Amino acid sequence: MRVILPQQNCSRLEVLALPDSCLKERNLRAVLERPDASQQLQAALPHATPAGELYILVGLRRCDRTAYQKIYGSLSRPNDDVEVARGCMLSREPFHQLLSQIQDGRFDDYLSRPPW
Repeated sequence: MRVILPQQNCSRLEVLALPDSCLKERNLRAVLERPDASQQLQAALPHATPAGELYILVGLRRCDRTAYQKIYGSLSRPNDDVEVARGCMLSREPFHQLLSQIQDGRFDDYLSRPPW
């Protein structure tokens, strides 16, 4: 599983590979354009991998803050690491650290920018 996170001055968060049950970035963008985006994202959550959960949270934070807060508050915080890429450097970062970055709003604007 790979997730690309922005460098400090980068504007994109991109998925390189997610399991079939999760949303890739382009699919996440398409879902967010739908009027039922929140329901779609919440329905995907039980099937998501840890990286998929992070993407779903980014999407919910954008489209439905109430649902985001509810799920953020009830989500388990595994000690698992998620593979990330910052720029061209691959590494593994703790799930809880990435979750904190989402909560802090570090990814709030990435979906409003054009892909790639």
